[in-house]
Parts: sequence; C-alpha cells; structure tokens
Amino acid sequence: MPNPVDIRQKVEELARVSKDLEGNVKMQAHAANFTAAEQLRKRVSELTETQNQLMAELVELHPDKKKQQRFGDLHNAVEELKPQIKACKEIEELRRLEKSLEQTVEDYVHCFQTIVAELMGAPPPQGPVFS
Repeated sequence: MPNPVDIRQKVEELARVSKDLEGNVKMQAHAANFTAAEQLRKRVSELTETQNQLMAELVELHPDKKKQQRFGDLHNAVEELKPQIKACKEIEELRRLEKSLEQTVEDYVHCFQTIVAELMGAPPPQGPVFS
C-alpha cells in the first residue's frame, strides 16, 4: 500500500489546483476583454491538465485494477460526450446527451472519491460529494 503521507500530499495539491481552477473558470466567464479571456482560457486548460494528471496519479496508487479501469472508462466516456454535445444541433438529442454527461460525471466523481477514500483508509462516500 502506498505511503499515506504521499497520498495526503497529492490530495492536498489536487485540492489547491481544483480551487485555483474553479476561480479561473469564474474569472474567465467575466473577463473584460478578448485578451484577458484568452489568457484565462489558457490558464484553465493548464490547470485542467494538471488536475487530470494528479487524479490519474492517485488512481494509479489504488491496488484494485478493476477500479482503476472503471475510472479510466468513465473518464473516457466524459471526454467522448463533450464533443458530441458541442456538435449537437437537435434540442432533444442535446438534452439526452447533457443528461448522460451529468450522470457520467457523477459516476466519475464518485468513483474517484471512493478510490481516494480507500487509499486513505476512510469509508467511501455513498454517492458523489460536490462542495
């Protein structure tokens, strides 16, 4: 089993990156001009990549390969739905895709939270926890 101190440090780093990402997304939505919006878009992209990498590193520490695979499958499903939603032109299909994305994201978050809880020796959450 991985070192609990290393796991805690990765989780704390992920929390910092996630908080920074959330703040940058909010600033991007209210950017005063195109240049500021573009700079924020780049920062959001960088932070998202860092967040994904940290999550993948934590998942790789889990001893259960099936849970690792489930997380990877859910990540791929989320990534596949995003361009489908962007390209969708039919309102009913868009609603269906958005509902599917919402459920897949909930499953993805819950899977990740369960993996981290198990790595830290804590009971897993009953469902996804969004704060």
